[in-house]
Amino acid sequence: MMNRTRVATTMTFALLGLLIAASPATAGVWGTSALSELTGSRSVSSNQLVKQGGGSKWNNFTISWNVTQNLNGSWTYVYTYTGAPPDISHTWMEVTAGVVQSELTVNNTVVGPYTYAGTNGGSDPYWPTVNGSKVPIYAFKMDNEIGINGTYTITTERSPVYGNFFSTGGGKSVYNKGFLSWNGSEFTETNKNFFIVRPDGTTPPPPDQPSGIPEPVTATLSLLGLGALATMTQRRPVR
Repeated sequence: MMNRTRVATTMTFALLGLLIAASPATAGVWGTSALSELTGSRSVSSNQLVKQGGGSKWNNFTISWNVTQNLNGSWTYVYTYTGAPPDISHTWMEVTAGVVQSELTVNNTVVGPYTYAGTNGGSDPYWPTVNGSKVPIYAFKMDNEIGINGTYTITTERSPVYGNFFSTGGGKSVYNKGFLSWNGSEFTETNKNFFIVRPDGTTPPPPDQPSGIPEPVTATLSLLGLGALATMTQRRPVR
């Protein structure tokens, strides 16, 4: 009986270790659904945005958004800039790879989208850099200047997720802090407040797995755990 109990106990601890190993690590929020934050904002003063150049001129810069779904299933994104002088030259707005220009209706002149890393001469000063290399994003450029309290309006079938933006003007630039979490293949920042809400590459976003259905690995390990518990509580037959 003692040996059987020891074996079952050992199995239980081993299974706990496997469950811990199988549990997903804290994932980044880049590209994940933003349906819970259709209205929001990010600011320099809250340390959510990075401001470069121009002294204190953009210390009160804020980007706000309001995202609504239209009757035909499309989405309208309205971005409002406040607290900055009227010299926003242009903005790069990230979208998920695969989006084409014909899918975007914008109240501005549009260039792209394509993969870009701030390489267009000096027109994008202070482009985010990680480990000495400029960070690439798949984005489109809204090329016309907007003034203080200016807005960008985008209508697309692409649903809202968390992502990046970059705006510049007058030798100054501003972008979201999560832009700096690039690891060579993705943005790993886990704080959603360091990204903005932007259009995705799928519509609608894939549904979450129902909470009542366990993942295959978890289900298998749970069954093994029940087996170990049964073994531990099993009694020798009476002779």
